[in-house]
Parts: sequence; C-alpha cells; structure tokens
Amino acid sequence: MKKIPDNIVSLNTELIKNDVRYIHWKSNFHLKEGLYGQTDLDILVHSGDKKKFVSIANHYMFVKVISPIWCRYPFIEDFVGCDPKTGIMIHLHVHYKMLTGFKRVKHFIIPWEAKILESRMIDKETGWPLPTNVDEFIVFLMRMQLKSTLRSYFNNSIVYPIHVIDEYRYLSKKVKKDQLIKRLADFEIELTESEIRCLLSGDDYNTIGVIGKKVVNQI
Repeated sequence: MKKIPDNIVSLNTELIKNDVRYIHWKSNFHLKEGLYGQTDLDILVHSGDKKKFVSIANHYMFVKVISPIWCRYPFIEDFVGCDPKTGIMIHLHVHYKMLTGFKRVKHFIIPWEAKILESRMIDKETGWPLPTNVDEFIVFLMRMQLKSTLRSYFNNSIVYPIHVIDEYRYLSKKVKKDQLIKRLADFEIELTESEIRCLLSGDDYNTIGVIGKKVVNQI
C-alpha cells in the first residue's frame, strides 16, 4: 500500500488518542481512495464529540467549507485539508447522524449510530476505525433502497448499477449467518430464515430489494 498523506494519518492518530467516537461509516470498499484524496471520506462522529472533532481537525489544518446550496444537509459538514508534503487535498464529509436517502433529498436517519460506534473495529491495514462487517452490510442494504428513485422504490422495480452489486457482494462475503441474525435482533429487525439466506447468497437482487425495504419499514 502506498503511503497515506501525513495530515490524515496525524488526524486519525489524534482523534483516537483523544477518545473521539468516530468511524469511516460507509463505502469502505473505497477507503484507500479516500485516504489518498481520490474521493471523499465519509466520517460518522458521535454528536457528543463534535467540538473535540472540529478542534482537532482545525489543528491539522482541515477547514470547514460551505457546500453549494443543493448539496447542504442537516447533521452534515464538510472539511477540506491539504497535506503540505504532497499537496494532496483530503475532503472529509462529516456526519453527526447517519443521514441517507434519495439523491439531493437525504430524507432518512438510520437511528443506530450509538450502537455502531460502540462496536467499531480498527482496520489493520490503514489504522482507521470502521464499523463491523455485519453493521456495514446492514447499513448498505438499507442505503441500496433509500438511494433509489422514488418511482422504483414504491414500485419495487429497482435496477442496481454494477458498482452497487459489486460492493454488496464484497460485503456479504464478509458476514456470517449467526452474526447477521444476532445484529438484526439488536436493531429490533425481524426477518425470516429464508430472507436471511437470500441476503447472504447475493443472487436474487429483486428479492434482496424487497427485503431491504422490509428492513427500512421496521424503523
């Protein structure tokens, strides 16, 4: 793995040292690209640690920026920092709630951030805190439905892009059946045995879409 810019390494180290509760909460399929400045980093920060996070980010020259009005959402802030040695720009897309939804709308809050932050793990390769594999899988299943168009969502006629299917398969292979059953119970989500088998098989995406909608509707 090529060297991660010093400013983002220092930021991560200092946040962990100061017990800031945070994770890179989604799209960990592309985490390395974010750390190299090739895409943004989606960070979930516990709302109780917001002041500490902002102070540390500012110390390492990450500056809050105002997004265009059509890209502004509640509970989300953007920070940009430039690594002085490499000139690489890093964009932090910082969430204080797990906000997701239809494009340009972001209408839905996934209410499990406290449980997901409590269960975080440290990625051995990058040193970054991440959700557990099963947590990321469940959240991705929901995001697949909530990021679809209004028409396809209500008609159960979602056609997933190939990159979404690739990420789903990547995540499903990292989750075991007993882990999924236990975590769904923690989140008070009820699915049948056959629905859980379908989710982990990663083959029938029409049915997976219907199951994902069932999960969303139980929140």
